[in-house]
Amino acid sequence: MSNFHKRIVVGIILTLFLLLIIFSPSFLGAGLVITVVGISLYEFYSLVEKKGIVISKKFGITLGCLIPLLVYLNSLFK
Repeated sequence: MSNFHKRIVVGIILTLFLLLIIFSPSFLGAGLVITVVGISLYEFYSLVEKKGIVISKKFGITLGCLIPLLVYLNSLFK
């Protein structure tokens, strides 16, 4: 499979995932968003570590996942 075809497949999968987030109940959508944020931050911090920069990966991922969680919880109480 060529690089172009892999990108098309990934694009279709991510589009379906985005539609799932948009049309799911709010708690499920928030959980999916938090999962995506956590995976993305893990990937980002792994790339930063490979460059030799010292970081606190667990702390950064935890704080990064707390932001969408707190936004979701705030929306429940308004």
